[in-house]
Amino acid sequence: LATALLATPLLPYLDLANIAMLFLLVVVLVAVRLGRAASVVATCVGVACFDFFFVQPRFSFAVSDLQYLVTFGVMLAVGLITGHLTAGLRFQAQVAAHRERRSRALYEFARELSGALQTEQVVEATRDFVGRTFRAKALLLVPGPDDRLQAPAPATGMDAPDLGIAQWAYDHAESAGLGTGTLPASPLFYLPLVAPMRTRGVLAIAPERQRWILIPEQREQLDTFAALAAIALERV
Repeated sequence: LATALLATPLLPYLDLANIAMLFLLVVVLVAVRLGRAASVVATCVGVACFDFFFVQPRFSFAVSDLQYLVTFGVMLAVGLITGHLTAGLRFQAQVAAHRERRSRALYEFARELSGALQTEQVVEATRDFVGRTFRAKALLLVPGPDDRLQAPAPATGMDAPDLGIAQWAYDHAESAGLGTGTLPASPLFYLPLVAPMRTRGVLAIAPERQRWILIPEQREQLDTFAALAAIALERV
């Protein structure tokens, strides 16, 4: 709509084909900034504005020359295709940036764990990195001398972990709680830290949004974090 208002004073100086190009440019900019759905809306509104403001008879959706119907069809098709391609490139750029952040987070986590000499250092590093990377509250439970998990004080705003569920995940080396087939009503997700020799603990996670546990890419990264933490615990 703003494009139509700005281009109206230029009507005596620009050909209609050039004005149509302005609307297509707006579609590309909208696709880059707001994505595919917004570009579809911009394309439809742009074609309607071009017809209403610039095609004779002006200020009417009637068309005096049937050739303009071809123009409208081409504008609509080009706008939709351009918006789709631009939005696709925008999505691919976001995916590439996300993968870069994942790789950097894994590198920094591995570097932090490589210098850990005590179990407490591994516990603290795992809690901090999981919390920052996944925007979740995290707690690392490690077994005591009797091979029973011991729970430190939970983080602020995090529910106290259920030691029964955590112990089950530890004993069976399987995930439990939120988003799993075992006690899915639990507000926490329990992920066992399985090292080459044995299970070394359980990571209890309280995500800000529960649905991200179901995203395969997030789970894959979380499993990698858990494997690094398990190896570090076994080493120390």
